[in-house]
Amino acid sequence: MRVDMKDQKFRISFSNIKLSWPASYSAGISSPAYDGPINSKADMDAIKPVLLKFGDEILASIGSSKNEGDW
Repeated sequence: MRVDMKDQKFRISFSNIKLSWPASYSAGISSPAYDGPINSKADMDAIKPVLLKFGDEILASIGSSKNEGDW
């Protein structure tokens, strides 16, 4: 995740997003583990709203923090 800030505005960009899940076994069917890039538009469409919420969380954090001159 990268955050660029300028003139009291910010932009968030994401790169190298990966999905991971463990192997599972259910009802006699085994599914292998996966750790790799997002390959389908459906996966990206499911992840995108969660990633965009980071912007709202950053705004809430900035708005609620007190001005601390020295970090």
